[in-house]
Amino acid sequence: MTRRAFARIMFAGRKCAGPIRARFAPGRAPAAPLLLAFALLLAIPDGGAHAQPPASTPSPTPKTAVLEPWPSTARCRAGVALARDYNRCLYDAIQVSEKGMEAALANAFAVIEARGDLLPAQRNRWRILLDEAQIRFGMYRNFDCQSVAPFEGLRGIGNFEQRALCLIANNERRAEDLRRRYGEVPKPAAPAPAVAVENIGTRPATWLTAVARPLD
Repeated sequence: MTRRAFARIMFAGRKCAGPIRARFAPGRAPAAPLLLAFALLLAIPDGGAHAQPPASTPSPTPKTAVLEPWPSTARCRAGVALARDYNRCLYDAIQVSEKGMEAALANAFAVIEARGDLLPAQRNRWRILLDEAQIRFGMYRNFDCQSVAPFEGLRGIGNFEQRALCLIANNERRAEDLRRRYGEVPKPAAPAPAVAVENIGTRPATWLTAVARPLD
């Protein structure tokens, strides 16, 4: 007979049988130790087999910088001078870029003219087509800068700044493109050295045309 069975027989008819029976009842344990163990388990930072690491706070997404479609020219800085002086600076910069583009175009014409390996008709045709291409570039540039570029600025339609920056950027790109494609005018070749003619002296001449004999 086991100890548990003996205790059930001895204390079956007494008043304390209930508490003793409850203490020896299988499958039950005091609640206070379980709660204490659970509280300690939660208090340990890495306690438990399935403890999850603390979630990291997501860093704020940086704001995307607003890029100007037409970058400011180095000659004129917005916000440094007065609006009147700034507009005047842009106007002068347009004139400078126009002259630079015209100089690059004149250099391209000079390069074409210096091509001695081409026939005159071929050089003339090339020059006419390049001039036509320049005219069409000017038509595209003017329409784009006068009608489209003002909408692309931060202040909307009617913005002289966007028109001016568009003209300056297109002129500078066209001038750079012409200089890259045509280069510089080749220097003229040195003249061939003159061949020295040997002096053979005087020799008796022979008459090839019949003439009348002189009279005595």
